[in-house]
Amino acid sequence: MASSPLDFSGVDSGQAFYNKFISTKLNTSCNFTSGGLTAPEQTQNTTGAVIRPHFPVSQYVDAEGTIAGYLLNGSHSDIAVLSITSFEENTPQRLQKVLSDFLDACRKTGRKRLLIDVNSDSGGKCISAIRLLQTGSSFSLLLFPSVEPYNANIARASPEFDLLLSNVSAANEMRRQQGTSLEELDTSGGYLIFDIATYTSLNGSQVLLGPVAYHGDVYTNLFSRHYSDTNVTLAGGNLVVSGYGNMSSVAPQPFKSEDILLISIGQCDYACALFAHYLKYQGKVEQLAIGGRPQEEPMSAVGGTRGSLVEPLWNLMEYVEAGQTLLPNFKELIKGTWLGSLAKNGCALQNRAADPTLQTALQVNLFNNIAQGDESLTPIRFTYEAADCRIFNTAAMVMNMTATWTAAADIWRGNFHGCVAGSTGQNTSLVDDGRLYNGGKLDNDTVIGNESAQGGTFYSNTLTSGAAKNTLYWLLLGLAFAGAIAGL
Repeated sequence: MASSPLDFSGVDSGQAFYNKFISTKLNTSCNFTSGGLTAPEQTQNTTGAVIRPHFPVSQYVDAEGTIAGYLLNGSHSDIAVLSITSFEENTPQRLQKVLSDFLDACRKTGRKRLLIDVNSDSGGKCISAIRLLQTGSSFSLLLFPSVEPYNANIARASPEFDLLLSNVSAANEMRRQQGTSLEELDTSGGYLIFDIATYTSLNGSQVLLGPVAYHGDVYTNLFSRHYSDTNVTLAGGNLVVSGYGNMSSVAPQPFKSEDILLISIGQCDYACALFAHYLKYQGKVEQLAIGGRPQEEPMSAVGGTRGSLVEPLWNLMEYVEAGQTLLPNFKELIKGTWLGSLAKNGCALQNRAADPTLQTALQVNLFNNIAQGDESLTPIRFTYEAADCRIFNTAAMVMNMTATWTAAADIWRGNFHGCVAGSTGQNTSLVDDGRLYNGGKLDNDTVIGNESAQGGTFYSNTLTSGAAKNTLYWLLLGLAFAGAIAGL
């Protein structure tokens, strides 16, 4: 039976429904505030452990119940499970402690294999995905401590993007020279393009914009997030990536690649998809997909959008307002552009949502993620990648996560014998992808440097100016959204 928390009194026709819940006036106002949504509180039992419906109780769980660690017993006592239902955690310090304690328990109890369960993961913060790939705490590192995350992105090089880079970035640069902090620059519309090591501006937006022509459109050069600068990561996500700053002391890799398995029902996108991509391409971790239609065929473990960054309309409106605050002539500059349309009608669009206060009511993908070694520069969200194995759900598995984990573990132990017919041996899966395995051996595909593909330059660990140890960081946030908005 369908239900809704909204008041349907007086709604007796389609027109009445439209008038009450959809219709709104143009040029209406809205009051957007910074910050993400607060995760709903999880209930707790008398011992203080967070209760996750259909999951067993665990002492290794974060305050929001989004990440938890489990130690299986009986005939599966060699297996540990890391369950992730979201990367949108709000207490990174608590997360760090949970992961540290969980990994310590894995070592002390002799766990040999790790199941990573991302069932029902709806995304979250990309930097949290990086943290799970590379960091745990100063003493206990999670998964792959020696792997530097490879994250190549492109965005549409639209006129609006150019306008923002050449005007708002210049205004932000002036504010930075006057002593404005990175945190303040972030909340006022994103960081400008600059050398994070010397805090000197990169003159001209063409360094990033290019534009580079491919796939029938124009795009930016390839760019990469810079996770090693603690000022940037703290400002952008209140996180420090391991190997840097106060996270420089790291523990050895706790599990071998072949002893880690990612399992998913396909409900995985954005940060979750980025995490799965890192695990496959850099960690060489196999994937097992669960469920799907009752057909004997392969299935992708990542069924959601595999973009690199998504921003809600709520945030985009803040960036437009920031431009109007920073530049007296901003309204004139954006007349006749999609930025102007957003400034005029953004509030009306947001107010048409069933719950206008819901910041994620309307979202736009900003960055495309490009896989390592892909010279065609095809965004991975437009490619298909099959899991290494697929199994069907059973009634017991739907209501009991332990049953799901043990079923996955049994198939995994049997070298994927018993998978759904036709679901193994796909050329886009880990073992059968020649880019990831050479002659049956793991092929490390993680080296990062200045690269060129069809005219696109990948700025990552070296500056074109020759300052070898300086790094660039393109945390554009709102400065990239115009390219996506122009396609609406």
